[in-house]
Amino acid sequence: MKKLIPTFVILTAFALSGVACGKKADKKDGKKGVKITLATVSDAKMGYEISIPKGSKTLQKGEYGHTYSYPLPDGMFEYNVHLTPLAAKNRAHLKRLATMMGQKQIEETRPVKGGFLLVKKPQGALLEIWVSVKGKTKGVTAKCSGPNKEKELLKKICTSLKVTK
Repeated sequence: MKKLIPTFVILTAFALSGVACGKKADKKDGKKGVKITLATVSDAKMGYEISIPKGSKTLQKGEYGHTYSYPLPDGMFEYNVHLTPLAAKNRAHLKRLATMMGQKQIEETRPVKGGFLLVKKPQGALLEIWVSVKGKTKGVTAKCSGPNKEKELLKKICTSLKVTK
């Protein structure tokens, strides 16, 4: 009987932690009770302008890439936007860039103003959308990732990319 009590306590703790961690964010906005709004960020040196979730943190800002992150309250997901100073030559080139690592299956690919859009098939609860746009002298590729239930918001973020050079 003494051996069963610690086992029961541990199982109860796991069960209760699963209930506590299982709280879902408000479906309409992804963040508990707060509507996710977008704010424009730009960088003259790399030559881009893009709308990202307001309040995003800058994780990296170097000559080879810029990364912005907006963590969701559950701690498991974030909206992540990564920009690189490289433009795909065509849709096949963008597909090679996007599938170099990770998920290889593509859900959608199409032209967008000045470039191409690629949506990878969701990998579990994570979705990646890629957009590559050419400017006059430079090009920029954006990888936008986040919860797969927020596909339209991720598309809106990624397709807001404008190359300013």
